[in-house]
Amino acid sequence: MQEAPHDDLNGVTIDPTGGPQGPFFTKDISKYSNRIDWKHICEVNKDIWLDDEKRIDYIEMFGSLKTVITKDELLKYINRISSDLNFESKHGYHSYYNNKLINFKQDNIPFLHFTFDKVFSKNEINDIKKLFNTLDFKSEEKEEVRQVYTVKRSDYKKNKTITNIVDKIANRLSIKEYSKWIYKTSNTSIKDGLHLIRLVKDFPGYNNPAHIDKNNLLTMMLFLDFDNEGKIGTELLDKDKNFVKDTPYGLNCGYVFTDSNSESTYHSFTKKINKCRYSIMYNIYENKEQYLKIYNNNDKWGIINKVRHLNEIKKNLFKTSELSPSRVDWNNERAIKHRKEKSFNERFNKQQGCINYYSLSLEQVDEIIEDKKLDNTGDFFKKIKTLKQSRKEDTEKAELTWDPDNPENYLNTKNL
Repeated sequence: MQEAPHDDLNGVTIDPTGGPQGPFFTKDISKYSNRIDWKHICEVNKDIWLDDEKRIDYIEMFGSLKTVITKDELLKYINRISSDLNFESKHGYHSYYNNKLINFKQDNIPFLHFTFDKVFSKNEINDIKKLFNTLDFKSEEKEEVRQVYTVKRSDYKKNKTITNIVDKIANRLSIKEYSKWIYKTSNTSIKDGLHLIRLVKDFPGYNNPAHIDKNNLLTMMLFLDFDNEGKIGTELLDKDKNFVKDTPYGLNCGYVFTDSNSESTYHSFTKKINKCRYSIMYNIYENKEQYLKIYNNNDKWGIINKVRHLNEIKKNLFKTSELSPSRVDWNNERAIKHRKEKSFNERFNKQQGCINYYSLSLEQVDEIIEDKKLDNTGDFFKKIKTLKQSRKEDTEKAELTWDPDNPENYLNTKNL
């Protein structure tokens, strides 16, 4: 079996998106009808490996695989994917997460924590306010004075506002920061961690005595002072449970800290709420066992909650690998070897980077799955897993069939 060629042939990159190389789409316009869409391009170019890079390139330029384009647009599209242009893709990792970073400010009193503000724009805040008024909140445990809506996995990519909340507070770059803090304070990895995001309403009568969040690795509260309640932030306490100071409270600000093995993180809330204290709560758990351990008692309420939380693990909690996808989203030994042999600057156009399926809309993911005739069941994350597996299989098939002396046999698996 011959290896697929490298990117550079006589110093000319013929496929900037990577993988085994095949010919580009024909520029012979006479072979196309007047109604050109992605499906028609595939029908005309039957011998080309129609990889996901090319699908996403098409989505990049035209928004959808179903978009009908002109012959002039077709030539521009072919020129785009057959060149090494300095092109910043809105579907690349760098551009997708560029505007989603939170500016954390470190504070060591009374214990290590971080504060932040201006996470969302004014328009996003208005959308979140509407969201609070439309979702079905439930009382948390026995307390009627605290009601929560737990973000569901099925909300992601279906509800624009919820998707934006998840991407802002739990994106791959922020999780990288959280991982450093967690490892430093708890010597624990969140590689296989679980992420819980809740929208919270606290009503008059709510209080929370001095405590330490021992069943999670990270606690974040992002406050949304829609009712102008004033200064009702969380109280930070010293190791003897004495009050030291309040966290910031207002519209679009908050705090975050990690559970620590080396110092206490006592905090409480004993202030008076006049109308409602709105917030977004974000917690990271090491694993399923840590998430459930506070419900290991065998009383009636503990058993009920354990069943409820087992269901939440299936339907609501996000995995670190889903929220922090790998840069190399296909697991092919030759491709990885190739990438290691060449420097990053040579191997990739820096601005373009790798495919980021996670930055696509649910509709675009569905279009790619439909185009490839794959199983379309499951939530957004299940569909991404399906795409990654298919891409791996396509790559392996391409490697087996590539013969630079007989390119017409490319992807013809009959003789394998």
